[in-house]
Amino acid sequence: MRRRGQQDNSSYLSDLAFLLIIFFVLLAGSTTIGTISSTISPLSEASPAQDSEQNLIIVRILENGSWTDADGKPTTPETVHHAIESAAGETAMLLAIEPSAKWEAVTPALELCEKHGIPATMEMLP
Repeated sequence: MRRRGQQDNSSYLSDLAFLLIIFFVLLAGSTTIGTISSTISPLSEASPAQDSEQNLIIVRILENGSWTDADGKPTTPETVHHAIESAAGETAMLLAIEPSAKWEAVTPALELCEKHGIPATMEMLP
């Protein structure tokens, strides 16, 4: 027999589990929202002046590991390095990568971006 006012152990554990679930949901929600808002800016805030001042360097990395520019002309890491150095204003790099390209061909492009402190965006080609 149970005494009056005494609860069994399962109710304590369920209360604890409920509080932990609420805690982790709130923690995950605040972490995700903070990360997204700090890394992605809404499109409405971008002005045409900012877009024209930013130089976008497009590099295609092909299946055989070779690099081409936006026009499909062959290029090298040295050529891209000089393009980054000669660019005025903000610079960003778009890496268009064929799905079958080897990762070793992508690494030098990422190292160039890290060396110059420019953002890189990678896109898989169809």
